[in-house]
Amino acid sequence: MECGVGGDVDLDRITEEFIRTFERVKAEVNRRAGDAASVEFKIDRAASHDGLVRRNRTLLFYVKDVRNALQHPQHRSEGALFK
Repeated sequence: MECGVGGDVDLDRITEEFIRTFERVKAEVNRRAGDAASVEFKIDRAASHDGLVRRNRTLLFYVKDVRNALQHPQHRSEGALFK
């Protein structure tokens, strides 16, 4: 993990990189779901057609939740660990 000035981690860069990677994963999952043009993340539909997606279904939903928390921090729950 690269650090910025004074050893600080560049969280903005890391967040942007995570979101770009998420978009690539979403595109591949949607392709496997047979709906490559969808803006929604078609995890369940892809899982019904593809064993790899099916085996990683829980992880994919977790990654989706992390992405949503990063892009929409104003919607965090009251019990959020990070405030």
